[in-house]
Amino acid sequence: TTMTPGNFRDPPGAPVTFPTTSPRTSPRKRPVAHVGALCVLSLCLASGLVLRSEPASAACDPDSPPLMNGGSVTCTGTDETGFDASAASDVTIVTSGITTLDDSSGLDAAIRISDDNDVTIGADATITVIDANGAGVRGGDRNEVRNEGAIIVDGANGVGIDVGSIDVPDPDPDTPITNAGTITLNGLNTIGIRSVDNYTITNEESGTITIDATATGGIGIFGIDDNIVTSNGTITIDAANAFGIVINENTGVALPNGAVFGEPSTTNVNGDGSIAMQVGNNVGTAAQG
Repeated sequence: TTMTPGNFRDPPGAPVTFPTTSPRTSPRKRPVAHVGALCVLSLCLASGLVLRSEPASAACDPDSPPLMNGGSVTCTGTDETGFDASAASDVTIVTSGITTLDDSSGLDAAIRISDDNDVTIGADATITVIDANGAGVRGGDRNEVRNEGAIIVDGANGVGIDVGSIDVPDPDPDTPITNAGTITLNGLNTIGIRSVDNYTITNEESGTITIDATATGGIGIFGIDDNIVTSNGTITIDAANAFGIVINENTGVALPNGAVFGEPSTTNVNGDGSIAMQVGNNVGTAAQG
């Protein structure tokens, strides 16, 4: 399939336009304290990682406080502050039993990481972002994040997965952001996945992104510049003035660079004024199948 600059608008029959800007901008980089954390939420435990505003009855406990490089963390019970893994490297995070984390502290995330991390949200985990401007996973550059569980974004302007940039040329070309689970947006102007630039972002065939009717202005996947975004799964837009995929600009990076709806994908646009795909100047687009 040939990728051509352009914009896809749904429902069928609506005019094709070529926007020069996306609906919002974002900072070019989010600095954080340290590099190299490894965060894994267990795939096999029956209960998940959830963020809620409740009194703390337990915490995420490092194996040898303070958290050291190569340490491990078990999250159980309730913790109001989320977990900050940005000051250590090679850290493993698992959940045990019913686990509740809150993004209401200055940490502004359920899990805070820095650069060069590897995070897996397991199939039995749930992250719910409650507070405005909060995030499920928030980090700096060159982070690999995979969601196999459920991310729910309720707080206005919240983000499910929020990462920085990849170097160009990328020394490690396989640094993806992947959704194989579910992402549900409920708050105003919320975003499922956001990256600054040069990431490979994929909504896998098993992945679903839902922009609920209450999430006016929401965006399923927002790659600010020079990202390659592929949806092989399902994106449903019930909100007004919302977007499935947005990429601002191609600043001169060679194709493949842009947005693709793969052959197995389904995109449902039900909200007034909503758009399946919006891209800026020189961004490639393709619809396969």
